[in-house]
Amino acid sequence: MFAGPKARLRDIWSGRACLGSGPLAEPLPVWVITDGVPGHEARSRGILAALARLRPVAAEWVPGRLRNRLSRAVMAAAMAGGRRPPGWLLRACHRMVPPATAPGLVLGAGGRTQFLALALAEAHGVPALFAGLPAWIDARRFTAVIVPYPLPGLANVIVLEVPVSAMSPATAAEAGATLRAGLAPPVWTLLAGGDGGGYRYTADEWRALGEGLAAQARVAGATLTLSTSRRTGAQGEAALRAGLGDFPLAQAVWWDSGDRDPVLPLIGAADLVFVTADSASMAGEAVAAGRPVVLLSPRHARPAPRHAALFERLAQRRRVAALPITGLAEAELPRPESFSPLPEPPVATMARALGPMLGW
Repeated sequence: MFAGPKARLRDIWSGRACLGSGPLAEPLPVWVITDGVPGHEARSRGILAALARLRPVAAEWVPGRLRNRLSRAVMAAAMAGGRRPPGWLLRACHRMVPPATAPGLVLGAGGRTQFLALALAEAHGVPALFAGLPAWIDARRFTAVIVPYPLPGLANVIVLEVPVSAMSPATAAEAGATLRAGLAPPVWTLLAGGDGGGYRYTADEWRALGEGLAAQARVAGATLTLSTSRRTGAQGEAALRAGLGDFPLAQAVWWDSGDRDPVLPLIGAADLVFVTADSASMAGEAVAAGRPVVLLSPRHARPAPRHAALFERLAQRRRVAALPITGLAEAELPRPESFSPLPEPPVATMARALGPMLGW
């Protein structure tokens, strides 16, 4: 019996996609080193989805992250010059639960997993993949480093336009189909982040965001959905609610109120996605979904150079547009047809590059 579309979506999202018979038909055991950060785990799922396009994989999520800054310094010294740390040192410096079975590949995402992912891969003699730029360690030791920005001089880098994720137009459309069917177009989705990464939002700005979005939606006759996040905070959510006033929300995920519904259906149902500019991950997922994206910035915006450069490249390629929160109600919104989608989803780009790197 063939799997239904919902089961297929779960397989793609988790990296359990099944391929046909052949020399690579046997599932490859993959250790996914996780620090428990949702954004990092989303990147790992993206790599798993890319691997699953090449061959079946059996992912085992392995909790493991650096204990503290001292552990980072110790591991950096222990692995300098190509050295391999002893097992007792890995256990002393990491909160880790190693599986009983051996891996065929190890991957990690986020700086607190980099040493453990590489050390375990080298100890087992298997490839090591990493989402992000390794710090305090030679990135050339990884089989592949996957980043959303150029790294001149690094031969094993896979450069994506957006941060790693498993998102694609097909997965987004499938996930949002049910929600979309019950909504009157155009559908707008707001993905709200919060303080961090050089961005800081005041309560007045959260209120202005709600007021501005509601005003624009009334003029356009748009249906509105939204999701806040952990970083939005209780004060930010309260101010955003106040700004929205009595404007009806077709669906809302209020993080501080305990809502934990997935964001993917909201992105998939949308004709236009608004994202606060602090979150490259949320913006990247919306772009990877093939949706037009409007970045909303507070007055206090001091992003890291790579973060700013990422958004500049996306704006130049017409993947995103940027607007300040202040004055949103009166701003002229870009037309959806003025955006240019990615030529292919990140998963396809990764799969095409990883095949030769892994010899598959």
